[in-house]
Amino acid sequence: MGTIFRLLLRLLGCRLFERPRLTPVSKTIDVIPSSKSIRWLWGGILHLIPVAFGLAALFVLRFNNVTYGRQEIFALSSAAAWAFIGPALIWYYERYTLPILYQNCAVSLVNATEKRAVRSEIYARTLGKTASKIIVACWMVMVLFTFARSPNLTRKFGLHGYSDPLCLFSFVG
Repeated sequence: MGTIFRLLLRLLGCRLFERPRLTPVSKTIDVIPSSKSIRWLWGGILHLIPVAFGLAALFVLRFNNVTYGRQEIFALSSAAAWAFIGPALIWYYERYTLPILYQNCAVSLVNATEKRAVRSEIYARTLGKTASKIIVACWMVMVLFTFARSPNLTRKFGLHGYSDPLCLFSFVG
């Protein structure tokens, strides 16, 4: 989602400055043309839009087939709220918490070599490391496997097997 948003901004002629140390989520929020004080809000909304669209499509197109009660639907909607909260928290952590951590560490370090070492560890691109890539890949496989192995869960939300377009849309999500 973020890559598409940044591409659209470039196509509209916006010049984007992207900090290479940031994750794609933070890069997306960082380039939103608004004041820093509300950028987190727009970033959360931007990441929530596809989730809200998917849930709305599910409930509009399959409302009569949904057999879950209000509690399950509320739980699903609450879980979807993390699409709003999570990116905002990631952005805040990378843009504000890590620099404060580095400043506080640098105060107690005298040696310039130690400062560079601490800086490189704090600002290291976590997703660029092999271990992180393996963890993310395993996590994605586990989530897809769990989703694929839970036909009762999906059937109660009105999804009918793997040939169902909404089921395929859910896999993409």
